[in-house]
Amino acid sequence: MFTWCGRAWLLCMVPVIVMTAVPALGQLVSLSTTFRQADGSVPTTGRHRMQVQRLLADLSSPVRSKREGAERELANVMTRGDEPTLQNGLHRYSWRSAAQIIRLLAVMGDQRAIASILPFVHSPHWQLRAAAARALGLLGAATAEPSLAVALHHDRNKRVRLEAAFALGNLHTGPAYKELASALTDPSAAVAMTAAVALAQATEPHAAAALSRLVRADAGGTHREAAYYAAYALGEQGDQSSEPVLLQALHDLNSNMRAAAAGALGHLHDRSAVEFLVIALRDSSRIVRFTAAQALGVIGDRRALPALLKSLKDANEDVREQSARALGRLRDPKAIPALIYAAYHDTDDAIPRAAAFALGSIGDPVARTALLRLEKSKDPSVSSAARYALTILR
Repeated sequence: MFTWCGRAWLLCMVPVIVMTAVPALGQLVSLSTTFRQADGSVPTTGRHRMQVQRLLADLSSPVRSKREGAERELANVMTRGDEPTLQNGLHRYSWRSAAQIIRLLAVMGDQRAIASILPFVHSPHWQLRAAAARALGLLGAATAEPSLAVALHHDRNKRVRLEAAFALGNLHTGPAYKELASALTDPSAAVAMTAAVALAQATEPHAAAALSRLVRADAGGTHREAAYYAAYALGEQGDQSSEPVLLQALHDLNSNMRAAAAGALGHLHDRSAVEFLVIALRDSSRIVRFTAAQALGVIGDRRALPALLKSLKDANEDVREQSARALGRLRDPKAIPALIYAAYHDTDDAIPRAAAFALGSIGDPVARTALLRLEKSKDPSVSSAARYALTILR
């Protein structure tokens, strides 16, 4: 759903929040990959059953390395016939073992395990509640929706609420999205962010309305990251009704919010936002200027030409590069002289490459002489870009 630029922006904006919002993901992927290598056959030997029972018992070991080794080995030896044994182990061993078994059952993907996992959403141990919520989300357990909603709104542990938000987002249902909408103001930044990420994938009108409310609100402190993401998500959803909220956000005191709003307006492809994005090209923050240039290129309105030509001389090299790319997307021959100058004289290596691509995109034969010279550049990336641009002109 998200464009390359959108993903890059998110990686820059909210790396810590995203990592927090998807706990133990690497471990789950590792277990899942291992399990898929199993042949899926039903164990028939007593030796296999004894091995599984031994490993289940080792999950309760006081030695952490032994517990982790048992979980890894279980992932290697499990087959489809082991689900009943694992489910029986949920009540025979310690809560720590039960949490690990729940993770394994989720990886195995057997829907029959849902009934056994669901009661643990109400466990007195928060680790078990969190593991159960995540597993139910991975299994797509629609029947667990009421219990997950209660956990999302009332559990005192933020990790449990986070996992409940993740699980409800995985259900992709209208009622689940309504529950997530009310979690956008959760005291925990990670929970609010997880809810915003889930709502960004929703098509229901109330999801966009909830994201707009978060952007409009003065969500200082712990909610800022979720608000940034909500602003960008509104653009990705393509809902034109969110434009007034995003235009207002262009004047936010926080530069990250202004940048998110600029990127979102670009995705809306609304030409009425051009004049506001042109103003954003003069913003004090380089992130805002960069995103505004990118958005103007996406919209492709030639009214932005004078402002983008000025941005080719911006103090920040990333802004200059993005301005060159945007000029290429405008395809206005009036930009050719400035792009030729940038290609020959800019001290940053990325600018000649971007200028060469832009000259080729404009498609005017006047650019041929400049590109022939750039093709002889000692920088392989510049010469390659010029060579590609020449193929467009031909």
